[in-house]
Amino acid sequence: MIYETKFLVALAGTSVVEVPLVFVLVRYVFKVRDIRWWRIVMVVLLASVLTLPYLWFVLAPYVDGRYYILTGEILVFLIEGFLYWQSFRIKWWKAFSLSLAANAVSYFVGPALIAFFL
Repeated sequence: MIYETKFLVALAGTSVVEVPLVFVLVRYVFKVRDIRWWRIVMVVLLASVLTLPYLWFVLAPYVDGRYYILTGEILVFLIEGFLYWQSFRIKWWKAFSLSLAANAVSYFVGPALIAFFL
């Protein structure tokens, strides 16, 4: 499979994992009811679409391979946390908790999910 196809599969896998997870956390853990369901879905998809290409295509030439995953995941966590904070208008610690949970689960579960379907 070519690199670009792997990226698209990773983007789909990230979306499949992160959208329902963030939705459940927002609605049932943090009990935020005033955000419409479609807004949650769109913001999570937008966050992934904005950050994953940078992680896969832009960041790689600028970061040493030994630190690439750590640096990349920290940047994605920070950017997505900021997007959730600004978009959902929730407390900053909730937004960054959402980002941490979503990225941790997609990082660890995503490859297994992708391997299962391919």
